[in-house]
Amino acid sequence: MKNTDLRDLVQTSLFAALIYLGVSVFRIPMPFTTQFVHFGNALVVIGCLLFGTKQGAIAASIGLGLFDILNNYADVAWLTILESLIVCYVIHLVYEKAMNKNDKITNIITVG
Repeated sequence: MKNTDLRDLVQTSLFAALIYLGVSVFRIPMPFTTQFVHFGNALVVIGCLLFGTKQGAIAASIGLGLFDILNNYADVAWLTILESLIVCYVIHLVYEKAMNKNDKITNIITVG
């Protein structure tokens, strides 16, 4: 295994863990329902912009899917994974095709 492969694997897994924490720890419950607002999808966007579409989609699928499976949302985990893949694909179309994909700082500031 090359150093770049190992670095990509570690970055993807750490960002998947960060997405999981963004959903499970940093959430705002909505009144009178069991729903909540979380930072997971914002981290998905940042991950796709920082690491590219493939690594961002893998991290998003692992992080959001793992949250669903571990928190009794396993019946809709496939929908969450599909949603994260669609979000990553849209980000790919907008920010890697329309803008300069090598200028990551400008892309993040544009989203921000």
